[in-house]
Amino acid sequence: MTRILGTSLSASTSPGYVPDEPTTGIISRRGDLIPGCIAVLGHYRGATADADQITIEDAVAAGALMVISEAPHEALPCVVVQDAWAARSTLMQEIRGRYSPLTLAVTGTVGKTTTKDLLGSVFDRHCRTLHVEGNNNTSLTVSMVLQKLTDKDDAYIQEVHEGSPGSARRISQLIQPDIAIITEVGEGHLNQLGSISNVVDEVTQVIAGLSPDGVVIVNNDNQHLRAWTPPVRSIRYGLNDDANDYSAHSIRTTPDGIDFEVHYPGGSIDASLGFGGMHNVSNALAAFAAAHQAGVPVHKIVAGLSRYRVSKTRQNVVEVGGYSLLIDTYNSNVLSLVSALETLCELPVQPGGRRVVVMGTWANRATRSVRITSSWERRSLNCRSICSSAQVRELPTQREWQWSMV
Repeated sequence: MTRILGTSLSASTSPGYVPDEPTTGIISRRGDLIPGCIAVLGHYRGATADADQITIEDAVAAGALMVISEAPHEALPCVVVQDAWAARSTLMQEIRGRYSPLTLAVTGTVGKTTTKDLLGSVFDRHCRTLHVEGNNNTSLTVSMVLQKLTDKDDAYIQEVHEGSPGSARRISQLIQPDIAIITEVGEGHLNQLGSISNVVDEVTQVIAGLSPDGVVIVNNDNQHLRAWTPPVRSIRYGLNDDANDYSAHSIRTTPDGIDFEVHYPGGSIDASLGFGGMHNVSNALAAFAAAHQAGVPVHKIVAGLSRYRVSKTRQNVVEVGGYSLLIDTYNSNVLSLVSALETLCELPVQPGGRRVVVMGTWANRATRSVRITSSWERRSLNCRSICSSAQVRELPTQREWQWSMV
């Protein structure tokens, strides 16, 4: 490790020190510390600093083998570096360079986790694939995923964070994707990025580390992406338009989910999803295009799509006491809210019944949330006629909004 980092152990560490056992991982966040790890004592900033910062005392208590630090420590063997985060990045690049799986990167304002999971369901039926539950899409968590790679992995699917300046570029350059997917671009992470133009610039940086013969797969139904001209080979997908390379047609909502027909270069095939939401047809189409470009047979692709089930907190429909509950509570922004409302409006309602939406405000955006509730009704949504008489009232004790929709 000292050779890779171009540095040496601290003076207090015994010359020629070699750990008695293999390390269990390179850890950068307090909550991830495990016995036998190498702890990175980097300097955090922001709201999570107190919770995430690793001190030398934390490393000792967790049973770390050694630490990487910008200052020497006597309590544990210590590799002293000028920049702890840069050192971690160098080590992650070394780990990534040891393996050569087909690598897929998925990003976008919304849809990236579902698309990543759909890809996982497809690739698991084709080859040994590394993908993990949850988003795990920041530089810190991507580093944790990278350390799970082995020489037995044929494919690696990674979600990529696009919500802070430079994040998509840095992660792309680290994981070096062969296929990059951009699902949607819209009003998300505006507190960090400032404008929709900056969001577009950030999301599209997922191609920064693309392999020389790689391809970016782009949602052509999104107005911002439709106007983007990538400087690399690109594939376009969209709904009900054969001008795209991949398109979905004859989309039908069923009691069990959605059926549709995929048109792809060289043919067409019927596909189905075991959950609702028109936006999920788009996510499935992105996964289909990526898998097809990767050489997965189309029958394996549609089988993987049909067998995937959503998580408990992402557009999950459950029956409770005679009521249907659509649970979509993992996270939210304008696009994901609209998608959830569209999905709700696809659910059948008994005569005399109604649809009710309970939603919270976004952090630091209470006034914006109110504006969204009024502007949303003007959107050209499938459920526009249903929601034209929606009533909005505040639940002051819960800081939530309840929409009563007939």
